Amino acid sequence: MKLGLALAGGLLGLAALAQQPLPFRSRATHVPVTFNNQIVRLFQDNCQVCHRPGEIAPFSLMSYTPARLYAQKIKNETQAHRMPPWKPVPGSGEFQDERRLTPQQMDLIARWVDQGAPEGDPADLPPPRSFPDTWAIGTPDLLLQPATDYAVPAEGTDVYRCFSLPIGLLQDRYIVAAEVRPGNRNVVHHMVLFADPLGASARLEASGGSQPGYDCLADRASCSPASWEPGRPATSRRRSPPASA
Repeated sequence: MKLGLALAGGLLGLAALAQQPLPFRSRATHVPVTFNNQIVRLFQDNCQVCHRPGEIAPFSLMSYTPARLYAQKIKNETQAHRMPPWKPVPGSGEFQDERRLTPQQMDLIARWVDQGAPEGDPADLPPPRSFPDTWAIGTPDLLLQPATDYAVPAEGTDVYRCFSLPIGLLQDRYIVAAEVRPGNRNVVHHMVLFADPLGASARLEASGGSQPGYDCLADRASCSPASWEPGRPATSRRRSPPASA
C-alpha cells in the first residue's frame, strides 16, 4: 500500500469548480423518470465520486446497466439515508461539502425504481463526468510518502498503522491546501494526518519492526491539517498555522 500527501503553499492559486446539476427536462410527477434524463444527474452530483471503476464502492453508477441491476438496492439505501454516507442529522448545523439527498431527490429515485428503472432516450444523457487521476490542488510544492510500501494482510482484523513522514523544511511555511492520496483504495478505509513537532512518531517507527510505520490507533500530537476518506475532496484553507520545520 502506498500513500501520498501533497502540501501546497506560497502563492499557489487555487481554483474551485462548482459543479452545477443540469436541469431536468420536467419535474411533473406524471412524466416518466428515466436514468438518462434525471437519475444519472443525481448520480453525477452525489454518487460517482465513489461509485466508479477503481474506487471503493462495490459497483459503478457511471452507466445504466449496473445502475439498473442495483436499482432496488439504490432505492432502499437512499430511503434509509444510508447513501450517500453522511452522519450529521438535519438540524445539527451547516457543513461545508454536505453530502445529503433532498426529499425531492429521494422521491425521484424511488419513482424511477417503482416505474421499472427505465433507461430513457440516449439524447437526454448529459456529458459524462470525468475524474482525472491528477492532484486536485495542482502541482504540489511538497510531496511526502513512506520510503517503502506497507503490505496489508489479506485476512484478519482492521489494521491501524501510523507512518512518520519528515517534512524537512528549514523554515516555517503556511499550508494553504493539502491532498491525501492512498495507493490502494480497495484496502484503505481512511487516513488522518497529524503534526508531530516533538518527533515522537519517528522514534516509534524506528522501533516498529521490519515493516514501515507502527501499530497505533491515533497519535493526535497536534492539529490535523488533512485527512482522507472515500469521496472526500482535497482540503484548502486561506490560512493555517505554519508547519514547523
